[in-house]
Amino acid sequence: ATGNGLGESVQGGFATEVWAPPEAIIQRPESLSATAAMAMGTAGLTAILAVERLRAVIDWE
Repeated sequence: ATGNGLGESVQGGFATEVWAPPEAIIQRPESLSATAAMAMGTAGLTAILAVERLRAVIDWE
């Protein structure tokens, strides 16, 4: 969708390692599956991106 093609270096979901600042990392409770944790993170990211986009077009005050 962005013009990136086969063999090009792009960030994505197939990385074997990632870097994050220590304050952004939390331990996943053993009772929460990795799949459920990923779904929660994805839903949260989608929500904040929607709010950020709406902030640009709606006067909240």
